[in-house]
Amino acid sequence: MEDAAQWAIREFGAVELGDRRLRRRAMVIAAAMQRRPGDSLPQQMGSWAQTKAAYRFFDNANVDYETISRPHWEQTRQVAGHSGSVVLMVQDITDINYSSKIATQGLGPIGRSDQGQGLMVHNTLAIVPTTQQVLGLAYQQVWIRDRVKRKGQESKAERLARTDRQSTRWERAVTVIGPPPPGVQWVHVGDCEADNFTLLETVRMWACDFVFRLGQNRRLAEWTPEQGHWVLTDTRQLTPQIRQSRTLIPQRGRPARDVEFGITWAAMTLRSPKAEPQQRTFAGTVIRCWDLSPPSGEDPLDWILFTTVPVPDEAAALQCLDWYACRWIIEEYHACLKTGCAVEASHLRHHDRLLRRFAFVAIVAVSLLQLRHSARQSPAQPAAEVVDPFLVQLIHRYDPTLNLNMSVHDFWQAVARLGGYLARNRDPDPGWKSLWHGWLRLQDWAEGARFFLNSPPL
Repeated sequence: MEDAAQWAIREFGAVELGDRRLRRRAMVIAAAMQRRPGDSLPQQMGSWAQTKAAYRFFDNANVDYETISRPHWEQTRQVAGHSGSVVLMVQDITDINYSSKIATQGLGPIGRSDQGQGLMVHNTLAIVPTTQQVLGLAYQQVWIRDRVKRKGQESKAERLARTDRQSTRWERAVTVIGPPPPGVQWVHVGDCEADNFTLLETVRMWACDFVFRLGQNRRLAEWTPEQGHWVLTDTRQLTPQIRQSRTLIPQRGRPARDVEFGITWAAMTLRSPKAEPQQRTFAGTVIRCWDLSPPSGEDPLDWILFTTVPVPDEAAALQCLDWYACRWIIEEYHACLKTGCAVEASHLRHHDRLLRRFAFVAIVAVSLLQLRHSARQSPAQPAAEVVDPFLVQLIHRYDPTLNLNMSVHDFWQAVARLGGYLARNRDPDPGWKSLWHGWLRLQDWAEGARFFLNSPPL
């Protein structure tokens, strides 16, 4: 585990802002944010002088969001190229809601009704599927939407001429990230919004694979006006090739329950949309996983995925389903942004300032998510070999049943308890929230203890 200053040097030490003083200021701001991710800027900076310096940094026209973020993106892609045979590039879009900040200028509409205001963000997280380790952001796009005509009020040509269409963000991410190095497989993962024929072709053009969830009932290659064949319709007519029982964890008021899933797969070839002048086809494998006996009144789980990954057998189908299940990690990342880092609570009054601050927050949120993996690495190793031994001593004082040779697992369990984790027998491993709250509390203890130990006697 790095302290905040070491982390800031690693993440922001290569930022090129044309002035060494600006780079040093960037690292000071980053370290302060990482120590107190959910606090306001004055609370993070700790003094009026440091807060003023941060405000000046966010007002500086020579500082821009992409320049601050690019070293982290490049470092993530470099690490991904050396992280094993398969790395998932999980993509998703979210919005940052500043609707309550009516004095903030330069924001765009958000939400289905376009009544709110804020920023749109497209994230691409690099994840190792075998361990679910988050390597970082491989790319991120932040933009301000234009207020567009509602459905039916603009022609298709007008819609395609718009440069801020969300569908183009997926293709841009694939293009910027580019091809994997030799011997490495990059698999782009997305939900129904990724069901875009041009995106499928873009992924293959860059020698990558994908696992996307189908959202449109596309025509198949064998479709004819007399005998229609549609991908979702035909897939739902397939019988289960295997059955598998799993326990769904409780979520959003839904209780935990045991579910029997049916799983089937088949090679299929999609046809491009009928409206396109040049008809093309795209071959892949469709995988369906669905709840065989959903309870009444509850939306059944029913995934229909499309992938370029070869699926010759049951093991390959289950592997693709596990890869798609890693998509939930990007939802956790959004929670880190909005809950852990309180990104929507900022009172900066112009979108340029918000963007510069967001460049830091986006990377701090990654560190929150990575903490969970750190807590699960090498669980039997002595904790003092991984974290500051002084922190181990504090945990020993907090829980004397843990000796100074406590393992990494025992150390992080105690840290999570500081953050509200109950550690009951059937509880799952602690998540990032309890770990992070406990870690911050432990840092407070350490700061107070060091201050006391280094103070002169009264």
